[in-house]
Amino acid sequence: MKEEQGLQVLLMEPEENLRHFMCQLIDGTKGLACAGCLCSPLGLKRNIRLIKPNILLINLNAANELGYERLQDLKTSFPDLMIVLMDMEHGPRYRQLARQAGADTFMSTVSAPEELERLIRSYSALMA
Repeated sequence: MKEEQGLQVLLMEPEENLRHFMCQLIDGTKGLACAGCLCSPLGLKRNIRLIKPNILLINLNAANELGYERLQDLKTSFPDLMIVLMDMEHGPRYRQLARQAGADTFMSTVSAPEELERLIRSYSALMA
């Protein structure tokens, strides 16, 4: 991790405008840096190896496209990678579903600024 830049986030979001918005939001959050943006799961493992992100922030629909087995495989292959599913929905039910799918947690894009700050705390707790 590059300490001066904060936690490195690899974003996978198929929708271009939301991808651009989330990357700007990540870069504007103290302690986070958008290390890369993907529009599809093609080459995901290769990008994780190259970029070495701390957090993979992945759109729920893209996670469905990727498949939960591959999501769990990513967690096995990259144990220090925090996998976070995101969608416009919110509530504790989605956090539970994300964990069942193999992700570490879930975040709602509706309250993204607060959710990104929560991710920093969650990452620290996960790696402790």
